[in-house]
Amino acid sequence: MDNPGEIVLDQAFAGFDFIKLYSYLTKTEFHEAVAAAKHNGIYTAGHIPFPVGLKDALAEGMNEIAHIEELAWELFSFDRNKNLKGRKWISYVSVSLLNPLIFVV
Repeated sequence: MDNPGEIVLDQAFAGFDFIKLYSYLTKTEFHEAVAAAKHNGIYTAGHIPFPVGLKDALAEGMNEIAHIEELAWELFSFDRNKNLKGRKWISYVSVSLLNPLIFVV
C-alpha cells in the first residue's frame, strides 16, 4: 500500500473534504491516515479497523464510525495484534466469533 498520509494529502489536493477508512488498515496505516487528515483539516469516517479497535480509533481522533454494526466487533475478544493482511481479518474474526468462550461479558 502507498503511504496513507500521502494518499490523504493527494485527496485533500483533489478537493475532497473527508476520507473513508476501512476495516483492513493496520495500526500504523490508520495512525498515518488520521494524523494526515487532522493536519490537513480532512474529516475521517468509516470502519473501525480490526487491529485498531474502538478505543484506539477514538483515541486517534477518528471523527465518525460509518456503520453501527462496526460496534458489534467490540463485544468479542480477539487478538488485534495478529499479523494479518486485508480480508484475512474477516476470516479470522468470524472464526473467533464462533467460539462462545471469547464473548466479553
